[in-house]
Amino acid sequence: MFEVHLQSDGSLVYDGICDFYVDGDRQADQSRTFNGTILPDDSRTFKYEVTLDAFLDSHDYGRVVLTVQYVWAKQ
Repeated sequence: MFEVHLQSDGSLVYDGICDFYVDGDRQADQSRTFNGTILPDDSRTFKYEVTLDAFLDSHDYGRVVLTVQYVWAKQ
């Protein structure tokens, strides 16, 4: 989940969370949260990676990369 909201001062406020699941079970220790503010003409890139060495030498891997760029329409 990732949400971005425009504020009255023109900034963007973002709030998000990434979860990792193995066999349908959420791995609480692998959760990452992202929150903060983006000013006009700025951007943020959010990268979430996790590697889990599971039973029988199998490997589970997850990766999410999200870039939020604030581009204000100027006239």
